[in-house]
Amino acid sequence: MVSKWEQHISQEIINDPRRVNYFIDIPSHSLPSSKSLKLNLDKCSHRIQGGRKQGLHRLDEFLKYKIDNYHYSLSSPLKAFDGCSRLSPYLTWGCLSIREVVQAIRKTKKRGSRAIDSRLNWHCHFIQKLESEPELENREYHPYMSGIRQSNQIFLEAWSQGQTGIPFIDACMRSLNSHGWINFRMRAMLMSFASYQLWLPWQESGLFLARKFIDYEPGIHWTQCQMQSGTTAINTIRIYNPIKQGYDHDPEGIFIRTWVKELQCLPSKFIHEPWKINLFR
Repeated sequence: MVSKWEQHISQEIINDPRRVNYFIDIPSHSLPSSKSLKLNLDKCSHRIQGGRKQGLHRLDEFLKYKIDNYHYSLSSPLKAFDGCSRLSPYLTWGCLSIREVVQAIRKTKKRGSRAIDSRLNWHCHFIQKLESEPELENREYHPYMSGIRQSNQIFLEAWSQGQTGIPFIDACMRSLNSHGWINFRMRAMLMSFASYQLWLPWQESGLFLARKFIDYEPGIHWTQCQMQSGTTAINTIRIYNPIKQGYDHDPEGIFIRTWVKELQCLPSKFIHEPWKINLFR
């Protein structure tokens, strides 16, 4: 598998065509608006701009200024929005190719090259996994894990809107709702919380997340949903403690205060566990 991937990734990059011929010429003014299609209002106000030009610019900026510290920016939402490459939406929508990104990274030979190279390898691995086993999008990898959780629309809605009452969970979800993106560890934590603390079926919580991510890639998304909810029976069960994650990755509560406005005035001592405040002292 690795050797085939290396053969593919090392092939010569084909230049962009100067012109693409369309079968149908549709004037831009004739395209229907989201309002006319009766689509829900898009609340993703901080979404990054799409297109190949933007993708190439982001890749260039990452390689010049950020890749050296990439490995240290992965886990914390405080660092990830600026320190990670944020190339995943451009890869998902075909604005950039895995091959050109990997080759550009390898040419730099900088400190963070190996870390992101490895992640792009796994990116392809999980896409191939779903290609080989498409049923993983809907049913549990291990049949004994089927039906162990129950639907709860109240819990699901509170979780999806960042209204659980757990500050770091709510901050991450509200940030995701606004950006359409959040770093991998926080995605795993959100899925883990939905699966273990709220005991929600991964199919339901996973669908909510799929609709939020601007870089939704089925092969990666659904296999990770199963891994984080413990339904594979072959991966180590990971139950993230959202309180500990908050202390580890947002010790002063800066990220929480940014997104959970109702807690802005709390001292850092209580920002992660506001229920510890003694109101009767």
